[in-house]
Amino acid sequence: MRDQAPYDLAIIGAGSAGFSAAITAAELGARVALIGYRTIGGTCVNTGCVPSKNLIRATEGLHHAAAAVRFGGINAEARVEDWRAVKRGKDALVSKLRQAKYVDCCRPIIPSLISKAAPSFATGASPSRVADSRPTR
Repeated sequence: MRDQAPYDLAIIGAGSAGFSAAITAAELGARVALIGYRTIGGTCVNTGCVPSKNLIRATEGLHHAAAAVRFGGINAEARVEDWRAVKRGKDALVSKLRQAKYVDCCRPIIPSLISKAAPSFATGASPSRVADSRPTR
């Protein structure tokens, strides 16, 4: 049964800022509730910076090949052979970073973050996760 004492701090947002605040507070002994929307890791890792930059880098060769014609005597070609493979690579990178930068780094501090016992809440159509730093009994 979980300790029913109130939280010292509730943090809304399971991205980098929320995790930083949760880790710091938990290390200082606070009972922390980390509330996130959709997939852990926030916008940057899941749908923003990381996947966008990965796809930009993956297709950069297409641009360079097309731009090579501006140099006399160079004719370069590039094409996407398998867009699904490109997307799988992006998805693998996102998954790897989410695991390494969010789940694994918080395992010792917030054990229920990866536990099936962590409560879930419904917000709109997507469930939110709560990482609970309170000790379990």
